[in-house]
Formats: sequence, structure tokens, C-alpha cells
Amino acid sequence: MSNLSDFRGSPYKIGDVILAEERGESFTRGSEIWLRTGVIDSASTYPQAASLEHMRVIGLAAVLPSSMTVTDVAHNSAGIWIAAFGDATNIARSVDDGVTWNLVAHNAAGAVFSVARGAGVFVAMGNSAAAFQPSSSSDGSAWTVRTGTAITTATGNTCWVRFGGGQFVACCGGVSATGQISTSPDGINWTARNGSQAISNLAKIAYNGTIWLVLGSTSAAMSSTDAITWTNRTAPASANPMMAANTTLFLCVFGISPTSYYTTTDAITFTQRFMPVNAANASPRGFRVGPAVTYTGTYFLITSVPDTAGLSNAMFYYSADGISGWKRRWLSASHTVNTNAQWLVAGYGTKLVCLPSGNSTGSVAASASALYHTNFPAGADFIGSSFAAYPGSAGGSLSVLYLRVR
Repeated sequence: MSNLSDFRGSPYKIGDVILAEERGESFTRGSEIWLRTGVIDSASTYPQAASLEHMRVIGLAAVLPSSMTVTDVAHNSAGIWIAAFGDATNIARSVDDGVTWNLVAHNAAGAVFSVARGAGVFVAMGNSAAAFQPSSSSDGSAWTVRTGTAITTATGNTCWVRFGGGQFVACCGGVSATGQISTSPDGINWTARNGSQAISNLAKIAYNGTIWLVLGSTSAAMSSTDAITWTNRTAPASANPMMAANTTLFLCVFGISPTSYYTTTDAITFTQRFMPVNAANASPRGFRVGPAVTYTGTYFLITSVPDTAGLSNAMFYYSADGISGWKRRWLSASHTVNTNAQWLVAGYGTKLVCLPSGNSTGSVAASASALYHTNFPAGADFIGSSFAAYPGSAGGSLSVLYLRVR
């Protein structure tokens, strides 16, 4: 096109996007309805808009009981959510899928950074300098301290816990191999296990239905099929690992601003993968700000701040298999502390919760802002796009982008 006057009279259509003269917030074209970018409206008005990859935002506002930086969440798939935020006294609890929250004393020794659900109980893993200090609860309302297991040569450790294969497995980073693993079938009785090598602090652990994998903030890793006997492995990258798994593969992201992620099915061979190309800079979309990675039982979710300068709302990517078909959504609120801050997005079924996490430097960015979503991805709380495009004028009329919403 030589100039914007080419768009006058007849809109120029590119897939689900039209570049046209200003026609108001929406207009009809045959049986189609087109919505101007930058406009926010409800899914009840444009219910089919949720299928658009460039849907603007999702999430209804919720408020946490205090300002916090959430490090981990767990749920019972029936409305109860528990959020850990590194506090020595409390954890956050919701009984309505993230709509309302309150603080509950976890009673574990030390700060709690990780929580898990399995065997009918929640487990909050305390961060003690001398031992694993778990606390358990059937519904998250009242917590009982359990006898932990000793940690050998503890240094600054952060304990991470997950449930899989009929047992809880906890790993504590920053200690020797002989004091790193602890297992429990019920969250009450715990047994110390020996790891195969020392894993650095910020350890993460996941289970893919067959294999347990542990990563730390160096390339040292280890795996096990029973959480008792462990084998040394080598991670493809280091620093700030985040990891989730379905029944087939592990999805791992490393670093503060990575441009790719890795998958593995055996904890031995890792495949580097990239997101679809970002048209703005013709390069793979990156995951800025030490991404959070979760698996909902249906989708892998990777959350990030915007990959385009000037956008203030964080976003997340989702894929059913963790390899292909990635789509992205913008969240309906920017972080109250820093628009470059992170959210932790997790869910099950059609439910999602979005909780404040780190910021662009990897340091804490506590906030009381939270979001929830009740019908993902079929329903959108808001639609449109994250930007309003005005390329220029043509004879005094602005040319803008419209999205097809029906």
C-alpha cells in the first residue's frame, strides 16, 4: 500500500484483523461484527471473542488480605486454594476459587515458600535452617505441625514440595546430597532420603507420572523413579529454574529474561523450544521476568510481563501439550507496585487464579492485587486488544485496527 488513503472506502482485511477508517467502537460487515482495538467489553456482549489469540485481557479483580509476593500455590480442585508467600507465620487461603482470601497461621517452623496437595491433605513446607518442617491440613483452615527430617549441612535453604505417584516429595536446596530429599505418603509421616548430588538453592521439583526431576540454580540436577534412589543429571541451563510437568513431559524455564524454554520426557535429553515469532521485532517471544510455570491438568501456563514495550499489563502463554499451539492472553490489571512486575497464574479445569509474584529485576514486588477467572478459555472477561493502533491519517480520517469478534 502506498499510503493510508488506500484504506478509505473498503477495509483492508488480514485474517481476524481489519485496518480501516474510524468507524466507532464496532461495526457490522455482513454477518460479522468487528470491534475497535483498545475497546474493552464483556464476553456476554461478544461471547465468541474468547477464541481470538489477540483477546485483550482476562481476569476479575480480587484483593489479598495483605501485600505479598506469592511463591507457590496449591488447590484441591474443588474451590480451595492455598498460597505461600515466604511468611514465617501465615499463608493465604481462598475457598471460592480466588474470589476472596484470608490469612491462616500455617504453624510450620520457618517461612513457607512451597505448598502442595495430595492424599487428601495440603502440605506447607517450612523453611528451617536445621530440618524439613512440614505442616498439614485437610482443608487449609487449621494446620498441624508434623515431625520433619534432619537436613545435613544446611546453608540458606528453600524447601520445595510436590505430590505425585502416591507420595509427597520435598527437596531442600543449598544442602548436601545426603540431606536433600524427604518423602511422605500422607503428609504426616516423613522419611529422609539421600540425593545423588548437592542441589543449589532455589531448588524446584516435579513429577511426570514416571520420573521425579529436581533442578537448582546451577546445571546440577537429579532424577528418580521412586524418590528413594537418585541419579545425577545435567540441566541444559542454570539460574532461577521454574518447572511443571504433565503425564508425558517436563517443561522447564531458566533465568530472568529467557528467550526459550526446554522440554524433556526422560530427564536426560532436553529439547530447546521457542515461542511463535513476535511480529514487532521478528524474533521469538521471550518470557521476561523469571517466568512462573504451572500445569492446570489441561494446559501448561507460562506467565510473563509484556514482550512489547509500552504495554503495562502482564500476559501468559498457554498450550495443551507444552510444545505447540501456544496462545497468549493479557491480564486485566497491571501490577499495583510495578507495571513490569510478574504474576503467578495457575488453575484447574476452567478456573484460573492470578497472584502477584516477582518483578523485572527478580526481586520481590509485594501487592494485594489478585485476579480470578471462572471459565477459561471459553469465556473472556474482557475483549479487544492490548493496544489502539492509529498508523496515521488519510484525508483527516484516522485508520484504526478492528478485531473480528463474531
